[in-house]
Amino acid sequence: MAVLLEVYVPKETVSDEFATVAKLYFKSGDAIKKGDILVDLETSKTIVSIEAEFDGFIEIFCKEGEDVEISSLLMNIVDSLDAKEKEEQPLNENTNIIEEEIKTDTIFSKTAIELMDKNNISKSKFVNKDFVNEDDVLYLINPKTSEQKSEKQSVPLVKKEVNYTYDESLVDIEPLSKLKKTEIKYLSDVQSGVMNSILNVAVDIKNIDESISQSFKIFKGSYLPLIVYEVSRLLSKYKVFNAYFMGDKIGYYKNINVGMATDIDDGLKVLTLQNTDKLNMNIIESKLYGLVEKYLDKKLDVTDVTGSTFTITDLSSSGIDFFTPLINTKQSAILGVSKVDTKLNRFYLTLVFDHRVTEGKVASEFLVELKNRIESYSLSEDVEDDVPIEDTYLDVKCGVCFKTLKEDKDMQGLGMIKRVNHLGKEDYICHVCLSGF
Repeated sequence: MAVLLEVYVPKETVSDEFATVAKLYFKSGDAIKKGDILVDLETSKTIVSIEAEFDGFIEIFCKEGEDVEISSLLMNIVDSLDAKEKEEQPLNENTNIIEEEIKTDTIFSKTAIELMDKNNISKSKFVNKDFVNEDDVLYLINPKTSEQKSEKQSVPLVKKEVNYTYDESLVDIEPLSKLKKTEIKYLSDVQSGVMNSILNVAVDIKNIDESISQSFKIFKGSYLPLIVYEVSRLLSKYKVFNAYFMGDKIGYYKNINVGMATDIDDGLKVLTLQNTDKLNMNIIESKLYGLVEKYLDKKLDVTDVTGSTFTITDLSSSGIDFFTPLINTKQSAILGVSKVDTKLNRFYLTLVFDHRVTEGKVASEFLVELKNRIESYSLSEDVEDDVPIEDTYLDVKCGVCFKTLKEDKDMQGLGMIKRVNHLGKEDYICHVCLSGF
């Protein structure tokens, strides 16, 4: 028998350590054709389907519902069924392995069995494992040697077991879903440090509605595209919020990928805009809408829900005044958006940040600058209609096209927005230039 292809669990995210075998489409010994779907794997973010790359027969080392380690061997595609069946015959009578009579569903790879045979190792040594490969056996023989042998060493996980007592007459027990278990793990990675701090700021939205309603085609009455736009640009300046804690180091992401925490009807997912700082506001709005549509249609792919470096969670439509979001794994901050107070014309931004990465002074500067940037989109009503505009704002002109405020008014424009240009100086920009900025 020749092995045509070894099928491993793909590393689809930077965070997942395990995936769940959601569905097996064949059983060991079945004939398969190139293009057949072999298995569906559920990660924390999506379902990954693996297709056959060759015609042949399948040799499976996993089972449905099992959690399998990233990069571990799932199955082989072989060229001969007869050779495969021969492999599955019992060990010959001269084997030196003394098998104990145990009940186990453990699956052993061919190389693992050969190595166990050679070293007189009983299967009972792995009674608590679902799948055993060559590296597991090597680790049992000599942990240090096996670690040096392969970068893919499968080291047994040591878990601290907590015994939760309960009365079956008082409670119904349901297992956690794969998604929820992964969510708990991700959040625990950051929350276990217990060094998170929280800052809040009120954003005055008076006169902003008219401005953004004419700029946005889809998100009418929502400030999310505007917030994403301004946050992504601030992250270039405040790199500590596009980073994460690494023990005695801090990892700074090279790209800025803003994620939006979304939980509508298919569980909590972080929809990610890759290279957000390279997008203008209208493209951000369009891409956000596209991601939400794919989420509702359950058509999200891996790139849509992985790789975020900073997260925004928007509860403005949920009627929440204040809340404290939890920082995601391998991030240093998260921004929460509350509902709009229509009486006071404002909403609150909440920044939760990891104090191990930065300090309150930097976080407050980031949050206040974000507030000021959003409020700069306000259409001012301070000037009375009977005061000639050229007399009041004679020198105001767009820093890109140099159109004056008077010219913009004659063109029935929306006016100018104050900005900080790349030289660090304040100037103005018109809405026409802003849309393609």
